[in-house]
Amino acid sequence: MSMRLSLLRLFILGLVMQSWGGYAQTDTAPLTVMINIIPPECTVNNGQQIDIDFGAQVVTTEIDGINYKQPIPANIDCKGYVNTMRLKFQGVGSPFDGELLKTSNDALGIRFLRPDGHALPLNNWLDYSFFSVPALNAVLVKDNNQILLPGDFTATAMLVIEII
Repeated sequence: MSMRLSLLRLFILGLVMQSWGGYAQTDTAPLTVMINIIPPECTVNNGQQIDIDFGAQVVTTEIDGINYKQPIPANIDCKGYVNTMRLKFQGVGSPFDGELLKTSNDALGIRFLRPDGHALPLNNWLDYSFFSVPALNAVLVKDNNQILLPGDFTATAMLVIEII
């Protein structure tokens, strides 16, 4: 009788284990996740051209890369989370120094300056945090191997902003 009872117990235990095993089974189903990542939108100077006026009374003999320094009035406004950015002034280099922006006067170039006063060479990146937009400047530089003739001049560059 004890053996029948033991077999019966094993049989019942087997049924219980089998039923628990049925609950332990897993099933899978495909899951699709759709995310639309939107890059931050930035506007420079409200979409307007940036003009730098060096003044009407620039004396050719006083152009030395220090005098006539002017701030670059660039306003950068970004919607969305932006942290690290970089910028550069993109343009054609001066014939006497490729790190300077070419002007309509071949004996005159424009140097861009970082906030610390050091040169920011043309077509070179400057990394910065959006939370501390750099105050940039421009200064006139003349070619000491040429005679700088008086007269109006123009220059064109593009301010390129990139979110890193």
